[in-house]
Amino acid sequence: MDILADRLKTLPPYLFMQLRDKIRKAEADGVDLISLAIGDPAEPTPAYIVESLRVAALDPANHQYPTDEHKGMLVFREAVARWYGRKYGTILNPATEVIALSGLKEGIHHFVMALVNPGDIVLVTNP
Repeated sequence: MDILADRLKTLPPYLFMQLRDKIRKAEADGVDLISLAIGDPAEPTPAYIVESLRVAALDPANHQYPTDEHKGMLVFREAVARWYGRKYGTILNPATEVIALSGLKEGIHHFVMALVNPGDIVLVTNP
């Protein structure tokens, strides 16, 4: 049974899945390569991070939706601003200059959808 909406049937294949398939084929063919694909971790998550996640998941204070979920939790955005300050010497306002995303590609996609109308011309870089 075909249950997909028509608009989904016209979408091209996902670029990073195509790249993954090409990488797997090259590796199967014995090519020694360094993948510069989407940046998925190649190593297991360090144990201290897994343990911190476990502890946080057991804390009932984390069992609720944040009040500012449309931008991401303020405490998280404040931590991001502090990290950028330490790492890059920047000053970011967590209330207006930091937003939590479900992922970079999704964030870029939603940003473009929010600002670009059909027929607009947009210039984008090609890495």
